[in-house]
Amino acid sequence: PELRNKILFTILALLIFRLGAAVPVPFIDTEMLQETIAARSGTIFGLLNTISGSAFSQASVFALSIQPYINSSIIIELLCIAIPALERLAKENGEEGRAMWDPDNCLIRFVPKADHTDASYHLPHFYELFALWANEEDRPFWKKAAEASREYLHKACHPVTGLAPEYGEFDGSPRGFMGHSINSVSRYYSDAYRVPANIGLDSLWFNVDPWQHENNGKLQKFFCETEPEHDYRVYMIDGTIVDEPALHPVAIIATNAEASIASSQAEAYSAYARECVDLFWNTPLRTGIRRYYDNCLYMFAMLALSGHYRIWWPKEA
Repeated sequence: PELRNKILFTILALLIFRLGAAVPVPFIDTEMLQETIAARSGTIFGLLNTISGSAFSQASVFALSIQPYINSSIIIELLCIAIPALERLAKENGEEGRAMWDPDNCLIRFVPKADHTDASYHLPHFYELFALWANEEDRPFWKKAAEASREYLHKACHPVTGLAPEYGEFDGSPRGFMGHSINSVSRYYSDAYRVPANIGLDSLWFNVDPWQHENNGKLQKFFCETEPEHDYRVYMIDGTIVDEPALHPVAIIATNAEASIASSQAEAYSAYARECVDLFWNTPLRTGIRRYYDNCLYMFAMLALSGHYRIWWPKEA
């Protein structure tokens, strides 16, 4: 009953959102607005329209999509730095608040209430920056978190394919989610696409873990040899193909290319690294209803591969 209620609630929420995304704000000339935005597709208006899934150009009730939630989350994070009471609340475990990172193993949680994780959440390259410039009393923790996340990824990624599951236990094993069996989520699926990209960026910024070169090379070898026609499907982390089309094929292409930052340093995989970058370079941005996620990862891959996704060190450093 609990799972059924959650499914029904999710379906209802999606229906309400789609309805709101189709209902225009009164007294707005939507045709003129669409023409104006189309003429300024390379400006901030075009970006807003892309992020909102074209709801902005339709002047719909839900034109801002999830941006208010994202913006408020960022504001709260910044306020935690400025307001000691909020900072204490964010760090404490208990009824008032629970830390996003497990204080015992220094691993990030899937959500504060969860006692499991998501491999794509592990960003040791950013934790290294926090260890340099966060509040001084927090710096030792962030250093431990960076080391713990690198170690976690060693356990989570499959030793042959390099693929990681979407959800995992803190020991690196795959985890069932919302009533699904472990096998159903031992899949290399949408969230997990970010893992090789994150590993690539860590290699670009710090390059302290030679395992990253080999792992991303194995992943690229798997895709280049398994899908030479780039007809991407859903995969189990051991490489078994599930007969379902990938929801975000352009995201796979983009993150596989960003993985080359690490794999290109392993001679045995350099050819696969080049093949993945060439494919990405010749792949256009995605269009259609699922373009947001694909094109976000496309943008970050292009930024990293261009060499312009870099650390801006303080002048005194």
